[in-house]
Amino acid sequence: MINWSKATTLDPVESGTYEARVTQLKFVPQTSSGNPGLRFDFTLTEPTVEGKRAFSTKSLTPEALWSCKEWLIKLGVDGSDLEQDMSLAQLKVAIAEWNSIVVGTDVRVVLSIYNRADGSPSNSVDRLLTQFDVS
Repeated sequence: MINWSKATTLDPVESGTYEARVTQLKFVPQTSSGNPGLRFDFTLTEPTVEGKRAFSTKSLTPEALWSCKEWLIKLGVDGSDLEQDMSLAQLKVAIAEWNSIVVGTDVRVVLSIYNRADGSPSNSVDRLLTQFDVS
């Protein structure tokens, strides 16, 4: 049975910090900048916004890789696994392994609102806070 009352809208939530759960890591072959990336998917778990989704795609370019690595380590991926070069095939295998580690992790996400290329508003995950973060 499909319960349509559980469907959430695509409207963004207000900027702020929200309780969330990691729902997926996904390889993105081409981001809006044209580079490959790793997408972090979250589902908000606070009662007023429960079920809303938020995303952040981290670029896999050498200049931005530090941010992706930081988030993976915060979510429990062993940092030593991120010290060696990987082929695209190895990365895809690693993402499957990382999903088994990070999916279901409860976190806090700091959201802001931005306008997509088509002008419609959406949320952006600006910061990832785990149990180890103080602020």
